[in-house]
Amino acid sequence: MPVAAAVKNPSPTVEQKMVGTGEAWIAPKNTPKNTKEQYSVYAINNKMIGVTVDQDATNPMNKDSFTFYLDKFPKGYTLEKMEWKSNEKTILNTVEQAVKNDFSESNEPKFTIGGSLQIHSFHYDAQKMKGQKGVLTLTFKNEANQKLVWKKDIVLK
Repeated sequence: MPVAAAVKNPSPTVEQKMVGTGEAWIAPKNTPKNTKEQYSVYAINNKMIGVTVDQDATNPMNKDSFTFYLDKFPKGYTLEKMEWKSNEKTILNTVEQAVKNDFSESNEPKFTIGGSLQIHSFHYDAQKMKGQKGVLTLTFKNEANQKLVWKKDIVLK
């Protein structure tokens, strides 16, 4: 399976980023072929990150949002922050902010984490942002402050 190349991290404070075009798309087991889900696996310095992005509009959880699931990430690393960046808007939330946002009734674009910290979502105003092209970036960090960055181009539906 092709995977993204990685930049070596000579220092724990230098962020590791994916480079190249070796994105690998596979469907999770027991997933219908016509699914709207996209499963992305990256290898960064031999550390695997797997994320499922679900933009299926028939899923009631995806009304004015998309959900994503962290299926695989390296031992010792935790999700630190989530970012949506497009030409029109940049939204950045830490995990702590996203957990608080799950209880917020604000209509402003935001990340949320709910469902016993299992369900990650990006909420947006579909009337204003539908069709917007951007990048979902997830940053993982370990205790030594070493970071792994996962990115995915997305068009909001």
